[in-house]
Amino acid sequence: MTKKIFQRSNIGLIRGDGYNQFMQRATANRILFILALVGAGISLHLTLAHMNLVDIGCGGSGGCETVALSRWANGMGIAALKGIPTAVFGLLMYITLAVLSFIRVIKSGDKAESKYLSLQGLISIIGLC
Repeated sequence: MTKKIFQRSNIGLIRGDGYNQFMQRATANRILFILALVGAGISLHLTLAHMNLVDIGCGGSGGCETVALSRWANGMGIAALKGIPTAVFGLLMYITLAVLSFIRVIKSGDKAESKYLSLQGLISIIGLC
């Protein structure tokens, strides 16, 4: 029989058996998964707008056409990649982040989780560049 240790804190009882650490990691992973899906949805919409399949949805402010026609709208400004909408790269990145979040749930063990978390961090940093 396992003995569970509880501690008193300012937010109530805290289980001292690693449960809270697990829940914090699980919650952070869920948030990352949801944000990755939202980012993928936005990137998909921008990709479809680039292909003139949907309206970009700028509203009354305008200016979206200027951005959509700039050299940075294709291939991230790289001449060799100019046939690919920049939003496709974002879509691939967000899908990869969501898949890695899902894999972190399936794989057990701190080593596997640490590896996938590091990979997610690297992809996120690359996405900021």
